[in-house]
Amino acid sequence: MLQKEFGDYLKEIRKARGITLETLAKHLNVSLSFLCDIEKKRRPPLNEEKMEKLGNYLSLAKEEKEKLYDLKAQYEQNTPADIKEVILYNEASDLVRIALRKPCEIGAIKKIGSICTAFLL
Repeated sequence: MLQKEFGDYLKEIRKARGITLETLAKHLNVSLSFLCDIEKKRRPPLNEEKMEKLGNYLSLAKEEKEKLYDLKAQYEQNTPADIKEVILYNEASDLVRIALRKPCEIGAIKKIGSICTAFLL
């Protein structure tokens, strides 16, 4: 589980860049009170469109952007939007499905092994 919440982390990175709440609110085209409420955890995280704008405006490093998406997903009890397709629609997700849903039979174990090998190559 992540230690911070979305609003805490948003405030931290905003302040680290010397950007006021008012300036960021104007750039995201939201009200000052709306953004303040997000930082104070009285509102849910930003929507996907605003998340993209936020990342671009603050010139977030890859790790910072990923953390924001993870914190948003944690709040929503969902899969992070930036990795959802990868998790749901590839062979690695098949591996997890097999491990969780099928009994440990020789065939299932061989299938898991072949997926692992292909995934690592």
